[in-house]
Amino acid sequence: MAVFAHAETGARTVARKVTGTNVTDVSQWLHSLGFVLFAVTEEMVGLVIVADGDSPRAVTVAEFAAEFVVPEHLVDEYGVTDD
Repeated sequence: MAVFAHAETGARTVARKVTGTNVTDVSQWLHSLGFVLFAVTEEMVGLVIVADGDSPRAVTVAEFAAEFVVPEHLVDEYGVTDD
């Protein structure tokens, strides 16, 4: 989990990227935040789970990078490169 600032408002939120090895961990993390009805599945690998507002949401890395400021030390995981 990492804390990110919204690009326009500066509001802080937490997010985690789903990988092939952390599906269960991300699901448990969401449950610990009180989001028990949101299911993280293998089909979500590569997406970023944003836990803001009343309900978490899954977005692509590109959508995430466009909406949030990604700190330099997290660009490899959450940023979009020009490759």
